[in-house]
This record gives sequence, C-alpha cells and structure tokens, in this order.
Amino acid sequence: MSTRCQIEFMNISTKEEEEGPEKGKLVKVIRRRTIYRHGDGYPESVIPDLKEFLAWNRGRNFDLEYQAANFIYWSKKKMEKQIERDLDVAWGTTKVPEMKRRMILTGYGICNNDEFHSDIAYYYEVISDSESKGITIKSYSVDYPVPEKKEDFKLINSGKVRI
Repeated sequence: MSTRCQIEFMNISTKEEEEGPEKGKLVKVIRRRTIYRHGDGYPESVIPDLKEFLAWNRGRNFDLEYQAANFIYWSKKKMEKQIERDLDVAWGTTKVPEMKRRMILTGYGICNNDEFHSDIAYYYEVISDSESKGITIKSYSVDYPVPEKKEDFKLINSGKVRI
C-alpha cells in the first residue's frame, strides 16, 4: 500500500495595485501549483526529498511554474534510477522495458489547487517568499475521510530551508 500525499508549491510576492480604490497600494500575491505523489509520502521521505530538490533547483525556486515542473522532472528522474536498480536486483537485468515504462508513467501528477485526493495521508506546502528570498516547508497530517478544506489538516512541522 502506498502512502499518498500532495505537495503545494507557493510563491508569495507583492505588486502595486494598478486600478480601483486600492490603486498604488502594495498588495500580497500568492500563486500556487499542486503536485500529487503516489508513494512514500511520509515526512521522513518527502522533507529530505524537498530539501535535496530545492538545492538542485537553486536559481529557479522563486519561479513557480519552473519550480513545480522541475520537481516532477527531478522526482521522475530519481524514480527511474531506483526502478532500474530494483529491476536489476529482482530480474538480474535492467532490460525489462515495458515494466519500467509503466512504472515511470505513474507516481506523480498535477492537481487542481484546493482539490484533494480522497486517499492522501499528508499534505506539504513549499512556500517561497520572493521578498525575503526565504523558503519554508510545512507538513500536515490528513485524517480520513480527507477534509474538504486545508484548514482542517493538522500542522505537524514547519521549518525554514537553507539552500
């Protein structure tokens, strides 16, 4: 059985309001992209992966679209290497192309923001603040049945990331 999770990449920035009664005022802008991870969603696995990824992705961690896309790329590449090792141990060869292909086609996906899979056990936020250039990772445990609102998840850890 896999431990599923979702990872929300967030970017916080400010912009000057261009029209209306707030024109000229600085307002906070929060943009988000959410990723689904099918397996090994425990904090002991996800948090080290996120830290390793953020170090690898240095220079693109405040560009939300690239950050989320690069996380999937990085994760799939890492997963592919693990599958090759596992197949080599189990079958004595990495030449089981159809099995490898099926495994690579799953594992990670893109979700609608605020839409939660019905079977996630954990939820993570990777918050990149463009103003302070700081990154925070928050971990939440999720009860079953999965609540409809993120506010009902239980915060279990929060920490700044040094890159």
